[in-house]
Amino acid sequence: MIEHLDWVLGGILLLIAFFTGKIIENKHFSSLSAREASAPKIPIVNTKEKKMVFAPHVRTELVIGSVVLSSDFFRATLANILNIFGGRIGVFENLLDRARREALLRVQEKAKGATHLLNVRYETATLSNAQGRDISKIEVVVYATAVYS
Repeated sequence: MIEHLDWVLGGILLLIAFFTGKIIENKHFSSLSAREASAPKIPIVNTKEKKMVFAPHVRTELVIGSVVLSSDFFRATLANILNIFGGRIGVFENLLDRARREALLRVQEKAKGATHLLNVRYETATLSNAQGRDISKIEVVVYATAVYS
């Protein structure tokens, strides 16, 4: 009886972790949607030109936005199980989407008043513990050149 109680408690804890993580994730997605709707609509221009010439009165500035997000316990546990079999770990796709959107919003907030953003670039890194096994944290850095006229 006692050994079955361990499995039941473990299952209950996993369910609590799943629903808590889902609620927090949905709140963050709602917050992102609201902030994206009210964020300044700055056009993004990506170009391969090595050198761009601006009028003398134009000011440019490097703007950087970064975010570190961690996954919930349930997804981290599921990812560790899926990592045994290899291949794509789909449970982190929402985490990556949230991190990218959050970092871009931070760039747009810092570039308030800019006429457009040039060459928006994303850098992504996974953060792990000393043994390199815990991949439930992700850092996204977004940078761009803000052009003010």
